[in-house]
Amino acid sequence: MFGRRSECRGWRGVWLSVWLAGFAVSAGAVPAVGVPPQTIARDDSAECQSVPPLNIDTGMLRGPFVELLQRSATFRQQCARIARTPELRVTLHVRGSLPERGARALTNIDRFETGAIRADVALRLGRDYLEMLAHEFEHILEQIDGVVLRDEVAMGRAWRAPSGSFETRRASDAGVRALKEYSVQAARARRPR
Repeated sequence: MFGRRSECRGWRGVWLSVWLAGFAVSAGAVPAVGVPPQTIARDDSAECQSVPPLNIDTGMLRGPFVELLQRSATFRQQCARIARTPELRVTLHVRGSLPERGARALTNIDRFETGAIRADVALRLGRDYLEMLAHEFEHILEQIDGVVLRDEVAMGRAWRAPSGSFETRRASDAGVRALKEYSVQAARARRPR
């Protein structure tokens, strides 16, 4: 779930932002030209097995991030796609509260004329880190994939919250799937041998 504030300076010095899928995209900024993941010659398998890739700053969420990498195939796949997007930088934050009432997480995406993309993910303190990491990473991937949220709403795959922010079935499903995978693997690890 995401807010509607404008924080980005748009084209010709006008303060203007458009919120898509809960992500702020600066109006007037040149959209980043994405490189299809399969065209980047880089082995990210080691990075996304037990440590975060270089373009993800986990901050104080390193522990839950690594646990989720180790126990969720869904999250490893998300991580690998982000690792293969060299123009993208993701920063994770934990906040005591978020500007949108009732929100568990917020992601703000800024695109720059150079093609760089910055995603700032804020998770509310002590709230579903494992599920929300995968959920928010899926929102980032939606933006990399060029998902048009208004189209998703029309097709019943997304909806608008009373605040005006968007939520998608794709992100919700990814978060639930990653948490389930994590839980199954954690239970297996606890079984006596």
